[in-house]
Amino acid sequence: MHDLTTPEGVSAHMSESMSRGDWNQRCDEVMAANNGDYPNFWFATIVLSGLADKTLGAGSSDIKIINL
Repeated sequence: MHDLTTPEGVSAHMSESMSRGDWNQRCDEVMAANNGDYPNFWFATIVLSGLADKTLGAGSSDIKIINL
């Protein structure tokens, strides 16, 4: 299990995603580990780094990235 409160742990956890459904479940897990919100490093670690697009395909970086 990865530490979902660190950029390295979140990056590793999300990079193991195998489908959109899995990605969304992993997003929920990251949020749960961070008091119900995305961690402050989420955008840089997942979106700006290109991890979302690399994991799920081009244009995927808007998947379940919401501001509550």
